[in-house]
Amino acid sequence: MTIKRLEQYRSIKRQIDDYEKNNDISYINGVDTTKPAVQSNKISDTTANNAIKKCQQISKKEYAELCNEFNTLNNYIFGIEDVITREIAKLKFINGNSFEVIAEKMNYSRAGVYKRLKNHIKNHKE
Repeated sequence: MTIKRLEQYRSIKRQIDDYEKNNDISYINGVDTTKPAVQSNKISDTTANNAIKKCQQISKKEYAELCNEFNTLNNYIFGIEDVITREIAKLKFINGNSFEVIAEKMNYSRAGVYKRLKNHIKNHKE
């Protein structure tokens, strides 16, 4: 695990939330699948249908990958045994606080907070 990877936590969470909020992706590039063709009473543009299906498959795959990475990061952060280091990690990566704010909240120096987290990550590789 790296600090850079852990810093992606909030971005991944936002992407997951966005996907879950907007999981109906049938509006791709102006293709309106809600309007049936007049003659057959169903959508007659198979190219558009295939594009939509392909995009939905890609989106589901990306969503699954995001969820997998999010779970990995979550398990790492909440699996930190040292209570202080876990609190630092939660404040930094989940809440998005800067090291300065964390240091102030915990009554430590900024360097001390950063060093404690960095040492934990260095000593607890995946």
